[in-house]
Amino acid sequence: MSALRPILIGLVLAYAIIALGACALQDRLIYFPDHTPIETVSARTDGYGAVTTADGETLRVWRAAAEPDCPTLLHLHGNGGHIGYAQPLNEAIVERTGAGFMAVSWRGYVGSTGAPSQDGLVTDALSAFDHLVADGVPGDEIIVHGFSLGAYPATRVAAERDVAFLLLEAPYESVLSVAQGRMPFFPVRWLLRDHYRADQVIGDVVEPIYIVHGDADRVIDPVQSERLLEHVRPGGETARYVFAGAGHNDLLLRGFLEDVIAPAITRRFPLCRANPAMTQPLQAEG
Repeated sequence: MSALRPILIGLVLAYAIIALGACALQDRLIYFPDHTPIETVSARTDGYGAVTTADGETLRVWRAAAEPDCPTLLHLHGNGGHIGYAQPLNEAIVERTGAGFMAVSWRGYVGSTGAPSQDGLVTDALSAFDHLVADGVPGDEIIVHGFSLGAYPATRVAAERDVAFLLLEAPYESVLSVAQGRMPFFPVRWLLRDHYRADQVIGDVVEPIYIVHGDADRVIDPVQSERLLEHVRPGGETARYVFAGAGHNDLLLRGFLEDVIAPAITRRFPLCRANPAMTQPLQAEG
């Protein structure tokens, strides 16, 4: 036994060092700001502006106005990239549905001040929504779209404001749950500062909720959105759509716009022009 003691002590020390290192570097494990200039990844240079948050940070945004009788989609991106990479989604929605669009660059990401955190991203999302309302867009004409990490801030907005509907793309039950699945041998609950408990707030959303996920997503397991669905308000209008063969970042290419977004806009805003070929009844797959 005495011969094993140094080995056991070494294993315990290694475990502790890894756990403490993960704790100290957790922001680098959650947030991946891409500081590549937006202009180098987006052909469009018009439409960019800024929004000031409730706590004084400045966020870079891209915005296009909605056509008459059409809603505006507020896009809250994931933990990597930036709003320049969302340009294909921006342009597709604006050009093919008539809806308006605002994409928000999180604090600490390209063009925005500050440093990211759970509370900070929620403040960013609420401030962007309130900016649209102050600029004349009624809250019930704003679709809140949260992609990946943006799912929790988006859900908070829908829970705390009157919105058109909540659209969650590749969401999670909680970041805590995702981390526990990846590091089952570490006390993640005690080490992780930002838990992003979407499961604890989605039940407060009274507007329709549309959840989409790819069954080949290797970043956020589709079971996460399946579990999240269990926490929605009983009796609410909710649907989950699973796209066969889709990963984490290619749902737009798999029919996300045609099969979910455009039909949902037409259902809620029948006077908004949209491509008739894109407005068939929604068919939930999961």
